[in-house]
Amino acid sequence: MKTTILLRHATADRRLPGQEDFDRPLTPSGREEAQAIGRHMAQEGILPETILCSGALRAQQTLENLTLDEDGRQVQVLESLYSASPMSLMGRIMALPETTASVLVVGHNPTMEVAVGGLMDPSAAAATVNRLAGGIPPGGLAVLDFPVDRWSDITPASGQLRIFVTPRFLHQNPLG
Repeated sequence: MKTTILLRHATADRRLPGQEDFDRPLTPSGREEAQAIGRHMAQEGILPETILCSGALRAQQTLENLTLDEDGRQVQVLESLYSASPMSLMGRIMALPETTASVLVVGHNPTMEVAVGGLMDPSAAAATVNRLAGGIPPGGLAVLDFPVDRWSDITPASGQLRIFVTPRFLHQNPLG
C-alpha cells in the first residue's frame, strides 16, 4: 500500500506592495492552523517517510509549524512545487523510490484540490464528497491510500480517501 498525504499551506498574509507572492509568510492564525493539523496528524499516526514541500515561504512555514519529528525523514524543498500542475506533481510522486510507503506534499491550490479530486475514488462517502465540494481551504489535509506496491501503479480515481480534515473542522471538533 502507498499513502499520499496532500496538505495545502495554511493561511498566508496578503502580498505587500513590492513583495513577491512566493515570499508571503503565514499569518499568526496560519501558524495555529498548521500546528492543529500537525497535532491531528500525530494523533492519527500520519507520519510520512518522505516530505515534498514547495519552496514558497508559506509552505515551508506550514511544514515547520506541523512540528513533525523529522528524524529519518527525507525532506525536499522544491521551488518547482510552487507552480506545479497536478500532472507534474503526480509525476514526482510516481517517481518516488518503491521502498517509500508514504509521502507528504505541502503545496498550493489549485494543484492540491485538482490532485485530490483526480486521485480519489468517486465512491467515497457522500459526507466527505460534500465537504470537498467547497474546495480545500488553507491548511486542508487529505490522506489517500492506494492498494498498490509501486508508486508508478497509481491511477486516477483509485485512491481511498481515508482522511479529509481542515483547521476549521478541528477547531469545531477538538477531539476530531
